[in-house]
Amino acid sequence: MNSSLHQVSIGWGNPYSEPSAESELLEGRSVWAVTCLPGYRDSDLLEFAPFFTPGSGWVIRINFVRTGPSRRWSPEAKAKTRLRNLRARVQRKAPLFVEELMAREIAARPGYFDPKVIGRETVNG
Repeated sequence: MNSSLHQVSIGWGNPYSEPSAESELLEGRSVWAVTCLPGYRDSDLLEFAPFFTPGSGWVIRINFVRTGPSRRWSPEAKAKTRLRNLRARVQRKAPLFVEELMAREIAARPGYFDPKVIGRETVNG
């Protein structure tokens, strides 16, 4: 039994050719599609799926549906990560001048590393 919400479809997957003319396509690309609700059984799904030969150009696609709100990074976490990544980049390129080069970069783009400015950008855009 599965607990996630997702869509399963069988569609044409060969980018170098087209499906046969007698194929009935949904939205121009799939021949069969179903949305699986939480609690479905794989055996039930396969019972209704059309038969296809592997390697014939048809593929099974699975798209997971996000059901809740997206998780957002806090401005503090973004700023901390940006500073950590900057330090790692500078450390790789010029380990003797890490502090000086970091200070230059932060002075050149102070808003990029400031959680207060990052928070305003998130709210406005």
